[in-house]
Amino acid sequence: MIKGKNIDIRPIAERGKLVRLHGVECFKVMLFATVVATGVNTVLLKTAPLMDIEVGAGGLFGLLQMYFGGIFHDLGFSAVWSATVLPQPGSLGFYVFFHSLIGLLMAGLYVYSVEKYLAGSGIKKGAVFALLSWLINSILVLPLLGKGFAGSEVLDSVGLIYFFVANGVYGVLLGFLYEKLSDKQLVNDGGE
Repeated sequence: MIKGKNIDIRPIAERGKLVRLHGVECFKVMLFATVVATGVNTVLLKTAPLMDIEVGAGGLFGLLQMYFGGIFHDLGFSAVWSATVLPQPGSLGFYVFFHSLIGLLMAGLYVYSVEKYLAGSGIKKGAVFALLSWLINSILVLPLLGKGFAGSEVLDSVGLIYFFVANGVYGVLLGFLYEKLSDKQLVNDGGE
């Protein structure tokens, strides 16, 4: 502190503790970050074909359909879903709905489980999270669908790279926005 003045010129880290939002406020920040990150990711994936880039999006839905589609059909879920005004599987509306739902679940996993264990800035944390989710998709989901590691059996190198980058953009945006919007700085801790 400068004598006689109420101006604290100490570095921010020395002035107060960095605290995170909790509860509803944390969820609101996560939801906003999810909408932005998933929205940008969706646009990237859906505009890829306009540039003649095949990215093979929809792997997780395909996997769920492969393993659980018959069960859902037998239990009547397919008939109930078809009878509603909800978007039907295969439509752009359904893709956006399902992709947004997965984006929200992934963001919840990041915010409530993974983020606190990662070191570095929000951008670095988001990049690591994106890499981990890409690896899970590449090692488990796509091979189980018969598409090979990272979809290498059905995608060319441009598609593989584009999908990797689009996934990275989601993670980096999520990490950056969550960090910037959820941190609150306590400016005065009462000490000198």
